[in-house]
Amino acid sequence: GPPRAGDVFFSSSTDWHTVLVGTMGGGARAVFALDVTDPDNFSASDVLWEFSSSSTDGADLGYTLTEPTIARMANGKWAAIVGNGYNSDNGHAVLYILDIETGSVIKKIDTQAGSTTVPNGLATPIPIDDDGDKIVDAIYAGDLLGNMWKFDVSSSSETAWGPAFGTLLAPQPLFVARDSSSVVQPITAKPQVGLHPNGGLM
Repeated sequence: GPPRAGDVFFSSSTDWHTVLVGTMGGGARAVFALDVTDPDNFSASDVLWEFSSSSTDGADLGYTLTEPTIARMANGKWAAIVGNGYNSDNGHAVLYILDIETGSVIKKIDTQAGSTTVPNGLATPIPIDDDGDKIVDAIYAGDLLGNMWKFDVSSSSETAWGPAFGTLLAPQPLFVARDSSSVVQPITAKPQVGLHPNGGLM
């Protein structure tokens, strides 16, 4: 799967590190992180973590054809943000926000869209900072059932993070892609976000 690298701050060592987060693509249902701060002296101790479908909270992780993103969240933590991919045990579209240093789940947001009989999966997400403070405010991602989701992660408490529309028990997407016959069109590409000429984002 496609890797991403970025500079992050480790609270345990009170220091900056360069971390590479990779996905297994069609090879396995897993995401991993490597400390590549000093690549010439890379060793086994620089393998930070692997989060897989056998991990705690990992049953919703599918084949990670999606691309991870590294960003700072409003709770002050640096995170790897990744869609759950495809062919998960539960067939839902799920957003994972993992602690970049430990791989533990900061927040798992289940859209509840999909099932084992109608399998779904979340594609590559894009986090956005809409106020210029270099902290993620919202995340957008599409799924196999044609839903474009917006996740509100602007609160300093991760317990408040979730889909921006509907309720936690009945999340609603921002948009559903359908053709002229009202058949849903899967969204498998990463969205792009830009400034609208009249203000706001599109």
